[in-house]
Amino acid sequence: MVETLILAGLNAGVIGSAGAAVAIGQATSLIGVASTAFGAVGSVMGGQQQAAVSAAQARQEMLSARQEELKGREEGDKIRRALSVSLASQNAIFSARGISTAGGTPLTLAGVSSTAAARDIETAQFNAGQAAASRRSQAAQFGIEGRAARTAGFTNAATSLFGAKDQFGSLLR
Repeated sequence: MVETLILAGLNAGVIGSAGAAVAIGQATSLIGVASTAFGAVGSVMGGQQQAAVSAAQARQEMLSARQEELKGREEGDKIRRALSVSLASQNAIFSARGISTAGGTPLTLAGVSSTAAARDIETAQFNAGQAAASRRSQAAQFGIEGRAARTAGFTNAATSLFGAKDQFGSLLR
Protein backbone atom coordinates (compact mmCIF):
# COMPACT_ATOMS: atom_id res chain seq x y z
CA MET A 1 0.00 0.00 0.00
CA VAL A 2 2.82 2.42 0.88
CA GLU A 3 4.55 1.58 -2.38
CA THR A 4 1.33 2.27 -4.31
CA LEU A 5 1.06 5.72 -2.74
CA ILE A 6 4.70 6.47 -3.51
CA LEU A 7 4.31 5.38 -7.12
CA ALA A 8 1.14 7.45 -7.46
CA GLY A 9 3.01 10.48 -6.09
CA LEU A 10 5.85 9.86 -8.53
CA ASN A 11 3.48 9.62 -11.46
CA ALA A 12 1.74 12.81 -10.40
CA GLY A 13 5.08 14.56 -10.13
CA VAL A 14 4.53 15.36 -6.43
CA ILE A 15 7.59 13.45 -5.26
CA GLY A 16 10.93 13.74 -6.97
CA SER A 17 12.90 10.62 -7.92
CA ALA A 18 15.37 11.09 -5.04
CA GLY A 19 12.52 11.51 -2.57
CA ALA A 20 10.80 8.48 -3.99
CA ALA A 21 13.90 6.36 -3.54
CA VAL A 22 14.17 7.43 0.10
CA ALA A 23 10.46 6.80 0.65
CA ILE A 24 10.65 3.36 -0.95
CA GLY A 25 13.71 2.52 1.14
CA GLN A 26 11.94 3.58 4.33
CA ALA A 27 8.79 1.67 3.39
CA THR A 28 10.83 -1.43 2.68
CA SER A 29 12.60 -1.03 6.00
CA LEU A 30 9.28 -0.65 7.82
CA ILE A 31 7.99 -3.79 6.14
CA GLY A 32 11.18 -5.58 7.22
CA VAL A 33 10.69 -4.44 10.83
CA ALA A 34 7.05 -5.56 10.79
CA SER A 35 8.04 -8.90 9.31
CA THR A 36 10.67 -9.37 12.00
CA ALA A 37 8.16 -8.51 14.73
CA PHE A 38 5.65 -11.01 13.36
CA GLY A 39 8.40 -13.62 13.14
CA ALA A 40 9.34 -12.97 16.78
CA VAL A 41 5.73 -13.36 17.89
CA GLY A 42 5.49 -16.55 15.84
CA SER A 43 8.60 -17.92 17.53
CA VAL A 44 7.17 -17.27 20.99
CA MET A 45 3.79 -18.75 20.07
CA GLY A 46 5.42 -21.80 18.46
CA GLY A 47 7.46 -22.41 21.60
CA GLN A 48 4.37 -22.04 23.78
CA GLN A 49 2.40 -24.42 21.58
CA GLN A 50 5.15 -27.05 21.65
CA ALA A 51 5.38 -26.68 25.42
CA ALA A 52 1.63 -27.25 25.74
CA VAL A 53 1.82 -30.36 23.54
CA SER A 54 4.72 -31.72 25.59
CA ALA A 55 2.83 -31.06 28.83
CA ALA A 56 -0.18 -32.99 27.51
CA GLN A 57 2.09 -35.87 26.48
CA ALA A 58 3.70 -35.84 29.94
CA ARG A 59 0.28 -36.04 31.62
CA GLN A 60 -0.69 -38.94 29.35
CA GLU A 61 2.51 -40.80 30.21
CA MET A 62 1.86 -40.31 33.94
CA LEU A 63 -1.63 -41.76 33.50
CA SER A 64 -0.13 -44.67 31.57
CA ALA A 65 2.37 -45.22 34.40
CA ARG A 66 -0.49 -45.44 36.88
CA GLN A 67 -2.27 -47.85 34.56
CA GLU A 68 0.84 -50.08 34.42
CA GLU A 69 0.94 -50.20 38.22
CA LEU A 70 -2.73 -51.16 38.35
CA LYS A 71 -2.18 -53.87 35.73
CA GLY A 72 0.61 -55.30 37.92
CA ARG A 73 -1.69 -55.43 40.95
CA GLU A 74 -4.45 -56.97 38.88
CA GLU A 75 -2.05 -59.62 37.55
CA GLY A 76 -0.96 -60.39 41.12
CA ASP A 77 -4.58 -60.76 42.23
CA LYS A 78 -5.28 -63.03 39.26
CA ILE A 79 -2.34 -65.29 40.21
CA ARG A 80 -3.53 -65.40 43.85
CA ARG A 81 -7.03 -66.41 42.75
CA ALA A 82 -5.60 -69.12 40.47
CA LEU A 83 -3.46 -70.39 43.39
CA SER A 84 -6.51 -70.57 45.64
CA VAL A 85 -8.41 -72.54 43.01
CA SER A 86 -5.42 -74.84 42.47
CA LEU A 87 -4.93 -75.50 46.19
CA ALA A 88 -8.65 -76.15 46.68
CA SER A 89 -8.63 -78.51 43.72
CA GLN A 90 -5.57 -80.36 45.08
CA ASN A 91 -7.20 -80.67 48.51
CA ALA A 92 -10.42 -81.99 46.94
CA ILE A 93 -8.57 -84.58 44.86
CA PHE A 94 -6.44 -85.81 47.77
CA SER A 95 -9.39 -85.85 50.17
CA ALA A 96 -11.54 -87.79 47.66
CA ARG A 97 -8.85 -90.44 47.54
CA GLY A 98 -8.62 -90.57 51.31
CA ILE A 99 -5.13 -89.01 51.46
CA SER A 100 -4.44 -86.64 54.32
CA THR A 101 -3.50 -83.12 53.20
CA ALA A 102 -1.78 -82.37 56.51
CA GLY A 103 1.59 -83.80 55.46
CA GLY A 104 3.62 -85.66 52.87
CA THR A 105 3.13 -85.22 49.14
CA PRO A 106 -0.05 -83.09 49.37
CA LEU A 107 1.66 -80.59 51.68
CA THR A 108 4.80 -80.56 49.50
CA LEU A 109 2.71 -80.00 46.38
CA ALA A 110 0.84 -77.13 48.07
CA GLY A 111 4.18 -75.58 49.06
CA VAL A 112 5.58 -75.89 45.53
CA SER A 113 2.41 -74.34 44.08
CA SER A 114 2.51 -71.47 46.60
CA THR A 115 6.22 -70.80 45.95
CA ALA A 116 5.69 -70.76 42.19
CA ALA A 117 2.72 -68.41 42.56
CA ALA A 118 4.71 -66.09 44.83
CA ARG A 119 7.50 -65.98 42.22
CA ASP A 120 4.98 -65.24 39.47
CA ILE A 121 3.40 -62.45 41.53
CA GLU A 122 6.80 -60.94 42.25
CA THR A 123 7.72 -61.08 38.56
CA ALA A 124 4.42 -59.50 37.48
CA GLN A 125 4.81 -56.68 40.00
CA PHE A 126 8.45 -56.11 39.06
CA ASN A 127 7.57 -55.93 35.36
CA ALA A 128 4.71 -53.55 36.06
CA GLY A 129 7.02 -51.39 38.18
CA GLN A 130 9.57 -51.28 35.37
CA ALA A 131 6.94 -50.34 32.80
CA ALA A 132 5.58 -47.62 35.10
CA ALA A 133 9.08 -46.25 35.73
CA SER A 134 9.68 -46.14 31.99
CA ARG A 135 6.44 -44.19 31.51
CA ARG A 136 7.38 -41.74 34.29
CA SER A 137 10.80 -41.29 32.70
CA GLN A 138 9.17 -40.54 29.36
CA ALA A 139 6.85 -38.05 31.09
CA ALA A 140 9.86 -36.28 32.58
CA GLN A 141 11.49 -36.19 29.13
CA PHE A 142 8.36 -34.57 27.67
CA GLY A 143 8.49 -31.97 30.46
CA ILE A 144 12.11 -31.18 29.63
CA GLU A 145 11.31 -30.91 25.92
CA GLY A 146 8.40 -28.57 26.64
CA ARG A 147 10.52 -26.24 28.76
CA ALA A 148 13.25 -26.29 26.11
CA ALA A 149 10.74 -25.45 23.36
CA ARG A 150 9.36 -22.54 25.38
CA THR A 151 12.88 -21.23 26.04
CA ALA A 152 13.84 -21.68 22.38
CA GLY A 153 10.79 -19.70 21.30
CA PHE A 154 11.76 -16.77 23.50
CA THR A 155 15.41 -17.03 22.51
CA ASN A 156 14.59 -17.06 18.80
CA ALA A 157 12.28 -14.08 19.23
CA ALA A 158 14.91 -12.11 21.12
CA THR A 159 17.55 -12.98 18.54
CA SER A 160 15.25 -11.82 15.71
CA LEU A 161 14.46 -8.57 17.47
CA PHE A 162 18.08 -7.79 18.30
CA GLY A 163 19.04 -8.59 14.70
CA ALA A 164 16.31 -6.27 13.46
CA LYS A 165 17.53 -3.51 15.75
CA ASP A 166 20.97 -3.76 14.17
CA GLN A 167 19.58 -3.99 10.66
CA PHE A 168 16.86 -1.37 10.89
CA GLY A 169 18.23 0.78 13.75
CA SER A 170 18.37 3.87 11.54
CA LEU A 171 14.58 3.96 11.45
CA LEU A 172 14.40 4.15 15.22
CA ARG A 173 16.55 7.27 15.48
